[in-house]
Formats: sequence, C-alpha cells, structure tokens
Amino acid sequence: RGADDNASGTIGVLESARAYTQGKGHPRRSILFIAFDAEEAAMLGSAYFAENPVLPLDKAAADLNMDMIGRDEDTPTWKLTPEQTSNSVNLVGTLYNPDLRRIIERNNQSIGLQLDFKTDSNDAEEWFDRSDHIIFATKSVPMVLFNTGEHRDYHTENDTWDRINYPKLEKIIRLVFLSSVELADSDTRPRFTP
Repeated sequence: RGADDNASGTIGVLESARAYTQGKGHPRRSILFIAFDAEEAAMLGSAYFAENPVLPLDKAAADLNMDMIGRDEDTPTWKLTPEQTSNSVNLVGTLYNPDLRRIIERNNQSIGLQLDFKTDSNDAEEWFDRSDHIIFATKSVPMVLFNTGEHRDYHTENDTWDRINYPKLEKIIRLVFLSSVELADSDTRPRFTP
C-alpha cells in the first residue's frame, strides 16, 4: 500500500512545491521538484535523471531527498521504539555534506525535531545506499536523505495511511522547505566532501 514508503515523501515534494507557489518570495536559484520512480529497481528514475539532467548537475546546489518520512522508527537494529522516535528524523549523508547539516540544524531551531545523525557513524541498515540521494552523491552533488527509519510494516500491506504520524510528517516537510529556501537564496553553494 505504501503510505510511508513512499507516499509520505511524495506528499513532501508536493507540499513543498505548493508552499513555493503560494508564497510571496521568489528564490534566486531554480528549484526542481522531482518524484523519481523505480528507486527499488536499481534507482532507475534518479539514475536516468542524473545521466540526462534538465540542468547541469555541477550547478546543482543540493538534493534534499525525502523517503519514508511518515512513521516512527521501530527497529531492532537500533533498539528504538516508536515512543522514542515520535519527534525525530534521521539525516543520512551529512558526513559528506557538513554545510547542509548546518543549514538543516539552523532551520530546525524553529521546528524542534530531534535530528538523528546515527548513520554518519554507523550505517547498519545501509540507508546511505538505499535511496535516490546516492545517485547524486556519485555525481558529487551535496545531498541529504530525510528518513524516519524502518518499522514493522515496511514493505507490507500494513503500510497504511492510519499509521502515519501526521504532526511529525508536517514538521519534516517544513524543515525541508525552510532548508531549501535558505539554499535557494544563499550566495554560496554547500560543499560535497568525499
């Protein structure tokens, strides 16, 4: 059914685009809103885009990827429960993108999410390699994956709308949007640090 994987990320893209179209500001940089297909089939959508970009990738400021942002993490790998993660989001890839991390942390001050950087030091579930942001990393484009982790309904028929943590989903989308606004209006682009 896919309410979390990945209708939640798709909603994030659509709501971010809506916020830009309804806002009064006009970003200095162009912004692309993309929902890739076939992520679980060798990243076919994002890989195709990376080989056939509509704008040169060396001019891209960053990729802010939202994949599974609607649930509370519940995984034996990290010994975390939904109660412990009801206000947290995992940020994957900030080890290579310290500038992006600072932007996200700064914008989170008004949102109040618990930012979890555990995969920067121990990526036991291999999130760095599991979503579309990896394609951008291979092209040295600064990127971060926003993700709320695995749960018991991952890839099952129980991944339904009624299990989404909507207040947290809204906070994550706001954080991505605010971070994108700062990126779009910044005089400098973040660095990708291999």
